[in-house]
Amino acid sequence: MFGVMIPGALDASLPYASAADGDVKSTVEINDSTTNGPTLTNDDKFGYSVANIGDLDGDGVNDLAVGANLDDDGGVNRGAVHIIFMNTDGSVDSTVEINSSTTNGPTLTNSDQFGMSVANIGDLDGDGVNDLAVGANGDDGGGSNRGAVHIIFMNTDGSVDSTVEINDSTTNGPTLTDGDIFGRSVANIGDLDGDGVNDLAVGALGDDDGGFNRGAVHIIFMNTDGSVDSTVEINDSTTNGPTLANRDAFGASVANIGDLDGDGVNDLAVGAHGDNGDNGGGTDRGAVHIIFMNTDGSVDSTVEINDSTTNGPTLSNSDLFGGSVANIGDLDGDGINDLAVGANLDHGGGADRGAVHIMFVEGTLPPSTSTSTDSTSTEGGGGGGSQSCNSRGFGVGKSLAVYEVSYNFCGDNNSVDILAYSTCGSISAQLTTEYGRSTAGLSLDQPFIDDEITVYTGILRDDIKKFTVKMENKRNSFEDTFVINECKTTKRYSQTTGYTSSQQGTFGDNGITVSVPQWVKNTAGWWAEDKISEDEFVKGIEFLVKERIIDNVKTGNVESASSAVPTWVKNNAGWWAEGQIDDNSFVKGIEYLVKVGLISVT
Repeated sequence: MFGVMIPGALDASLPYASAADGDVKSTVEINDSTTNGPTLTNDDKFGYSVANIGDLDGDGVNDLAVGANLDDDGGVNRGAVHIIFMNTDGSVDSTVEINSSTTNGPTLTNSDQFGMSVANIGDLDGDGVNDLAVGANGDDGGGSNRGAVHIIFMNTDGSVDSTVEINDSTTNGPTLTDGDIFGRSVANIGDLDGDGVNDLAVGALGDDDGGFNRGAVHIIFMNTDGSVDSTVEINDSTTNGPTLANRDAFGASVANIGDLDGDGVNDLAVGAHGDNGDNGGGTDRGAVHIIFMNTDGSVDSTVEINDSTTNGPTLSNSDLFGGSVANIGDLDGDGINDLAVGANLDHGGGADRGAVHIMFVEGTLPPSTSTSTDSTSTEGGGGGGSQSCNSRGFGVGKSLAVYEVSYNFCGDNNSVDILAYSTCGSISAQLTTEYGRSTAGLSLDQPFIDDEITVYTGILRDDIKKFTVKMENKRNSFEDTFVINECKTTKRYSQTTGYTSSQQGTFGDNGITVSVPQWVKNTAGWWAEDKISEDEFVKGIEFLVKERIIDNVKTGNVESASSAVPTWVKNNAGWWAEGQIDDNSFVKGIEYLVKVGLISVT
C-alpha cells in the first residue's frame, strides 16, 4: 500500500514538527482508508512524490500535494495529484484530485505518469495563491517518453484555474529526444536570474548526451504566465558540470539547497542513482552532485558525493543512493544547509529495505554586505543569502535583523511598513490589531541579496488603538507592540543589541516640554467620552494654544486640509485623561491638529 506519513503535528509556522533530538514524536498515515482522504485504486502509487504547498485554503495550516503517478483515471497510468487539505493533528480536512478529467487541468494520455514529481513553485501568476509544477515523465509529446512538466495554476479550494504544459515543443523550452524522461524530478530554484519570477530545475535521467542514460537537468527560466523565457541544459558536456558515465541517471532527483557557497546564487543537489562509484568500483551504488550555479544557468563548479567521499555515505551495490534528495535546512546549526538523500534499495537489515542518509554539508558562509543606515549600528547586518543561516554581523545566534517599523495615519491610507533582513530563511510577518490579524511572507526559495527589504506593507483601520508586529525566520523571532499616539512615527532598531522588543531601540525624544493644566485633561476626557462636541474641543484647544496655556506646541506648516479630527487623536485624548500616556504624547496630537489646519494659531 502506498501512503503518506506525517511525522508530528502540522504547524504553519514551522517547516516540520519533530522532537528536538531528531526522534519521531508521532506519526499519522494518510491512505485510502483515511477519513476525508484520497480515493485510490490498486497500483495508483499514491505518495510517489509529495510537496508542501503552503496554506492553500487560508485556514492557518499548511497543505500537501501528493503524486499518484499510476492513477488510471481517464486511461492507463495517466497519473494524478491529490491536494490534501490538512488539520494540525495530521488528520485530513478534505481532498481534491487533479487528473485527466479535471476542469482546466492537464491533458494526459496513457502512461504519461503525471505526478511522478511535484513542486510548490510559489505564486507564479501573482494572484495570491501558490502554484504547482508537476512532472509527467512518460509524456510522448514529440516522441516516446520524452516527458513533460505541467504548470498548474491553482485556486484556494484545490480546483485548477489553468494549466500550461512544458515539453519538447514548447517555445524556448527543453530540447528532448526519445527516452529522456524529462520531468522525473522537479524543483523550485527561486528567482535564479533576478527577473522577479521563480525558475525551475527539471531532471531528465534518461538523457543520452555523452552516452547512454547519463542524464541531465534542465534549468527553466519562467515567465509569470507559465511560458518559458529560456532553457539551459546541464549534462556530461557542460563546462564545470558533472562527470558522468553511462546509466548514471543524473537528474533522478533535484533539490534547491540555497546559497551554499555564499555568492548570492542558489545551488543544486542532483541525484544520480545509477552511479557506480569512482573508477566503476560498484554497481548502481549512486551519487549526489552539488552544482554551484551562476545566475544565467551555467555551472560554476561541481562536487560529487559518493561512497568514496571523505565522511560520505557507506554504500553497497544497487543501493540507488540519490534516488531522492531534499534540503533539510541547517540541522546541526553550523550555518550550512544539510541534505537528506534516499537510497531506496539499501539492504541494511534485509533486501531492498531502503535508507535515508543525512548529509552534514560543509560550505562557505556568505560575507557581510550591510548597507544599513542605522546610526547606532556598529556591526554590519546582512549575509548575502537567506538560506545560509549565517549569523555573522548580527551577533551569536542572531539571524534576524529588524531595522525599522513605521506607521503613517496622516493621509487617506493608514499604512504600516517593516524593514528587515534574514540570513536564515524567509521572513514571515504577522500584524495583529484588536480587529484581527494579517500575515505576509516570502517564499522559502526566495534568496535575499539586499540588506534592508520591505517584508510587510499593510493598510489598517483608522480606529485601531494599537498593533503588534511578530516576525520569524528559521532560527529567530521578533515581537513588538505599538500604541498609536501620534499621526506617524518611525522606530529604528540597533543592530548591536539582541532582537527582542525589550532589547531594541525606542522612540526618539521629540524635545517638547509640556505644561498642561488638569482642567484641560478633564476637557479631553469629556470629548473622548462624547460629552462635548468635536467643535467644542477644537475651539477650546485652539484658545489654550493661543494663550500659551499649552506650551511649546510646534506649529510647523499646514500639511493637508481635513474636516474631522482623526480617531487616533481622540484616542490619545482619552488615554491622556486616564493617565495612560504622558503630556508629551497628548501634545503630539495637538501639534498635528495645528499642522493640518484644524487649529488656527496666529
